[in-house]
Amino acid sequence: MQPLDAERVKEWRHRRMLSQQEVADRAGTSLFTIQRIERGEGNVRPKTGRGVAAALGIPIEELLPKAQAPLFRGLPEQEPAEEWRESRFAMTIANAAKRWGEAMADTSMDNDKRSGLINAALDMSDLISEQVNEEDWETLTNQERREILATMEQLGAAAERGLNHLEQSLRTRAEEQSFRERREQIRQWTQQISA
Repeated sequence: MQPLDAERVKEWRHRRMLSQQEVADRAGTSLFTIQRIERGEGNVRPKTGRGVAAALGIPIEELLPKAQAPLFRGLPEQEPAEEWRESRFAMTIANAAKRWGEAMADTSMDNDKRSGLINAALDMSDLISEQVNEEDWETLTNQERREILATMEQLGAAAERGLNHLEQSLRTRAEEQSFRERREQIRQWTQQISA
């Protein structure tokens, strides 16, 4: 059992913009344990220390007091970056969906392009949904579940925003067409009267 540097744990958690609960979920430990670590109370098992480091996407040595780092070096490495990459991947998809939604709100966007982005958002959401079946869902951490749901919600919101603007654009075009037809009819009537 070894101590972690409370200030360094907090600093890295803030850099990664994670809550204490998110770090706990990713590390496979409890919120209480993360709170204790950040208060500098007690020691942690090497496995817990590595789990916290993995949750933050950094080597364990970054979280140890300088004199303690060698004690952890002999332990087998976990795959610290895998879960962090998944989180960045989810953030990337959510950010792309947000940009798509903003782009689709632009009234000057071509409706064919808008339809393409709507389909891309819906297809991406379907692909994510297909990858997680009921059995897999039970094995995911709460953080992973939140990331999946938040990503799918962002994709759904982008598609909905695009659909709203597409409907509005089509209504506007239909109204413009109707106006042109009425104007043409009035022009024809005027010509008939004048003749």
